[in-house]
Amino acid sequence: MKNEFFDSSQKRGVSVGTVVLIVLAAVLITALVLMAMLREFPASIGIDPPPSPRASAPLPATTPLPSSVDPERETAFSRVFRENCESVVVITTYVTYEGKLTKYGSGSGFFIREDGVIVTNNHMITEIEAVKVRTYEGDEYDADILGGDERSEIAVLKIKDDQRKDREFSAVTCGDSDQVTVGEYALAIGSPMGFEFSLSVGIVSGLQRAVDSNVYRFKMIQTDTALNSGSSGGPLLNIRGEVIGVNTMKSRQSITGASVEGMGFAVPINKAMKVANQLLETGKVTHAAIQASVGTLVDQDNQPLGVRVAEVVEDGAAAKAGVQADDVIVAFNGRAVMMVNDLMEQLDDCEPGQTVVLTVLRGEVTLEISVVLGSM
Repeated sequence: MKNEFFDSSQKRGVSVGTVVLIVLAAVLITALVLMAMLREFPASIGIDPPPSPRASAPLPATTPLPSSVDPERETAFSRVFRENCESVVVITTYVTYEGKLTKYGSGSGFFIREDGVIVTNNHMITEIEAVKVRTYEGDEYDADILGGDERSEIAVLKIKDDQRKDREFSAVTCGDSDQVTVGEYALAIGSPMGFEFSLSVGIVSGLQRAVDSNVYRFKMIQTDTALNSGSSGGPLLNIRGEVIGVNTMKSRQSITGASVEGMGFAVPINKAMKVANQLLETGKVTHAAIQASVGTLVDQDNQPLGVRVAEVVEDGAAAKAGVQADDVIVAFNGRAVMMVNDLMEQLDDCEPGQTVVLTVLRGEVTLEISVVLGSM
C-alpha cells in the first residue's frame, strides 16, 4: 500500500524499503541514514517530489457562514461546521526563490488555545522560511514555528504576539481518541485543493492502524472521510464537534498499482496533544531510545531478517546493557522485530528509564539483554 502526506512544504520520497541507518541516540546525536539494499516493502509511503515554488494563484472563495441559522434546516453536520470553522486556519508556507519569498505549500491547522497556538503536521513546516495563517473571517497573520516532531508528524505554530495583540481565537474542544469507535462519524474541515474551509463527512474505518513513512511507523485513526491535498494538519472531528485526530496522510496506490479511494489517516488527538504540550513546554519532544545506530538487515532476496546494530553510543543505554556492534535485534519484549520500523514502533510505546528485554543474535548465539532505555 502506498500512502502520501496530503500537502507538504517538504515532500520526501524515501520508502520504508530503503535500508535506513537511524540513530536512536541521545539529544546531541544526529540521525544517520543509509540508503542501500531494499527497494520497497508493501506498506511503503509514496511522497511526490516537491513542486518548484510558484507565484500565488487566486484561491476559491471561502464558504460563507449564514448570518442566521434556521434550526429546522441545520443538521448535526452543519452544526459541527458552524461551531468549528472559526477554529480552523489555512496555512501557507514560503521559501526564498529567485531572490524573493515565494509561496511553497499550503495546508490546514486549528487553534488549541485562545492566544493563537495552532496544531498542524510537521511535514508542513519542514525546511520552510516563513508561515502565514488565515482565519475563517479572512484575517491573515504571520506565525512563529514553536517546534515540530517528525516521529509523530505534529508541529505547533503561534500567531505573532505583535499581530495578535489582545485578540482571542476560538479554540477547538479536544475529544478522547482512546474512546473512538469504528463506525462513528468522522468529519474533516480543511482546504483540499485550495477550496478553503471545506467540510467532508465519513466514518472511522479503523483504529491503531500501523502506517509506515520514511523510517517511522505511525499508529493512526483510519477514515473514509474525503481527504486531499490541503487537508493536511486539519481537524478530524466526531459528531459532537470534538477533535479526535489530526488529518495527516492518505493511501493512493496498492502494491499492484491499483488506485485506492477512501483510505485516509489521522494522528490520534491524545498523541497529538501530548506532543504539542511537550513542544510548548520545552521546544522538543523526548522519545525513548536504545541509543544505538541501527539498520534493517536483509537477505539476498531483500527480505528483512532483523535490525543490525551498526554502532552503540558510548555510555548510552545499549552500551551499558552490553549490546555490541553487529548484534542483530530480532525481538523487543518478546515481540518480533524484523525491520527498523518494528523497533521504532515498540520504542514509541515506552518511556525513558523503562527496562525492556532485547532478543539479540550474536553470531550463532541468542542472547536476552535487559536495557534501561535512554532518551533522544
